[in-house]
Amino acid sequence: MFATNTQPKRPFGSMSGPVDGVVDYSLRPVHAERKHRQIIEEIETCDLPEDVDEVLCEHDEILDNFYLNFPDYADAIKQAATDWKAMLRPEPAPSGAPVIAQSTESQTQEKIMFAINQTEGSQGPWMTWASNGSAQKGFAPKSWVMRGTENDAKFERVIEGFANPCVFDLDTLKLGWGKDGAAGMAPERVYSSHYSVAMPRPDESKTHNGAFTWSNALQVRVAISKEQAVTWEQGSFGAYQAFIGLSKQIEAQWDQSQNGKLLPVVQMTDVETRVLKSGSTNIPILTIVKWAERPASLLSDAPAIASNVAAEQAAAATQSAAAVQAPAMAAGDF
Repeated sequence: MFATNTQPKRPFGSMSGPVDGVVDYSLRPVHAERKHRQIIEEIETCDLPEDVDEVLCEHDEILDNFYLNFPDYADAIKQAATDWKAMLRPEPAPSGAPVIAQSTESQTQEKIMFAINQTEGSQGPWMTWASNGSAQKGFAPKSWVMRGTENDAKFERVIEGFANPCVFDLDTLKLGWGKDGAAGMAPERVYSSHYSVAMPRPDESKTHNGAFTWSNALQVRVAISKEQAVTWEQGSFGAYQAFIGLSKQIEAQWDQSQNGKLLPVVQMTDVETRVLKSGSTNIPILTIVKWAERPASLLSDAPAIASNVAAEQAAAATQSAAAVQAPAMAAGDF
């Protein structure tokens, strides 16, 4: 979670009149207005609905103070939390889903619809788009983050990801649905056996704020170099919107794939900041820069990819500052 306030108890220095150990804002309207904006900003940097709940929990005594003295500020914070959690559990893509070409048994290609569900694990390491970053982990906003395990130690670090050209393996593409796991558990994902097979949302359950429990998710293998591959698996609004934009290019450029022989080399060329009701989110703009042969890292018998974290750093691998980055790639490298 990206924290904008490292001193939540007393962010404005010494102030008199504590209430239950927390600053009393009743005589500090300017400070109260500033504090309510800071809490909303903190909410709008959360990557998961659970993070929003955590922010509210951290500031529950301040919220109680606001309800007594500045009810409009308390209501604004609650509304921001509701809106942001709804954004993190977005509606599915419109029925006019993007189309793409896909190989058939006869080795011919035709344009068909993307679709969606079948529970299945995935191969690590994994890559995700960190729209808002993480102050706690040292990840800047608008970053690509890789996580995995090496020498029985978990690691998580910022990588170049699509900031450099990467090969998008259409043969491994899965589309489906995802929802938050139970406390302490990983998110639950369900995918179709083929992305052309449309299937309904697993169920119509909703959260207490009215948002659907299940939201769009994707899984695909991506070569970040000739030797390294990761699995991009994510269910966030920004990530799925990025995929929708990319899929339209794949459809339009399918003739360049040589009947499915070549794979798209994709690069992030920009980031769109989309304004929502109570904040904004960052959507990576993914662009096809060329079509290329399948690299060794995406061969079916390719060995598991090891990270570049040195053995002596493995124990502290979750500290991204200690990670070694993969060399920068150019489109001509594929």
